[in-house]
Amino acid sequence: MNVLVQRWHTLSLTIRSAMLFALVAALVVSGAGWYLYGAMRQEMTTRSDFQVTGRVEYFRHLLSQRFPLDRLVANTGLFENMLGNEQDVLIFQQPGQKPLINVNPARLTLPPITPTPVDAPQLLSAVSSGETAQGVPLRVASALVRLDDGNLLQISAAHVMVNEQKMLARYLWRIVAAVAVAFLLIALLGYWVMRRGLQPLWRMAAQAAVITPNTLSTRLSEQGAPKELRQLTRSFNAMLDRLNDGYQRLTQFSADLAHEIRTPVGALMGHCQVALYQPRSVEEYETLLSNNMDELERISRMVENILFLARAGEAQAVLNCSRMDIAQELQRVADYFEGLAEERGITLVCWGEGATDGGCDAVSACVEQSGRQCGALCRRKQPDKVAGAQSAEGKGSDPGGQSRAAHFTDAP
Repeated sequence: MNVLVQRWHTLSLTIRSAMLFALVAALVVSGAGWYLYGAMRQEMTTRSDFQVTGRVEYFRHLLSQRFPLDRLVANTGLFENMLGNEQDVLIFQQPGQKPLINVNPARLTLPPITPTPVDAPQLLSAVSSGETAQGVPLRVASALVRLDDGNLLQISAAHVMVNEQKMLARYLWRIVAAVAVAFLLIALLGYWVMRRGLQPLWRMAAQAAVITPNTLSTRLSEQGAPKELRQLTRSFNAMLDRLNDGYQRLTQFSADLAHEIRTPVGALMGHCQVALYQPRSVEEYETLLSNNMDELERISRMVENILFLARAGEAQAVLNCSRMDIAQELQRVADYFEGLAEERGITLVCWGEGATDGGCDAVSACVEQSGRQCGALCRRKQPDKVAGAQSAEGKGSDPGGQSRAAHFTDAP
């Protein structure tokens, strides 16, 4: 069962829709055919009731008009010709006696039936139903009539619905054939209609298939699209706009990144080539290494900025927030570079106030960047100079509505 369900779900939408449409149509046609079959069967039953009721009423009226019963008994073969059906039954008998006239070629046994009284009209509701030994339905009517001599005569007529059953069987097979043909025709027509109806969707799929990173500016056309697909087209085009914008930003960012990295890398290569061109003194090599360190720190800052931007662009990046004292962090950075500053004869002075309430990695990155600036100043400064570190106000989430972003300044 699960395999069939999986196969059904893997079929194309056109085939599934056509088959479902054909199935619904077949059910409707079957329902209509079954209704017509039932109506036809009921109509044939009613006609049979009229037939047996008419026969009983005819002979009942004939005998009530003083028609001699002996003449009827003497012409039994005439009744067989009148019935026109070799299995129909017509019986005349007086209550409690043998039948005077018994036209019953098939020797059928009639079901028990209460005859209509003498003075009562013969109604269709008085007709009784039964079956032959072969299962063929039959309709039976019976009535009493008073003869001239005052005796009662019971007239019973029965009609075996052999021809009607054959006709109903042929009609039923025609209904089955009509349902099958209707199912096939509607399935084929539905498949054709669905293919034509889904052409706008296929055109949309073909247009989307040719879109590549180099053709992100291409947009799906709404011209000729049905109303149901226009919203889908607009949504898809809006998605392409967002993708194109992000791709352009990424391309521009890659170009800027290559340009920014090329400059310090080129400087490093130039310094090294010049230094290796001829022998140098130790002081010159130290100066070269100091300059190379500055370029490497520049590259390091760019890399960290790139990582920070990547984390900031991550919509679901987790921020590690904690309370941070700006003055304490600045002092920690100054203490770290104190030895290097003393070798250069540089005095480090830092000042600041406030704290970040729920500071995050971005603030820590700013403090660390200030430390790197301090180290660069220490390596470049001449003795007896002062490098100052201060805090700058900026928008934040501290209790006073401000946070402190630290940076170092070159004090003369």
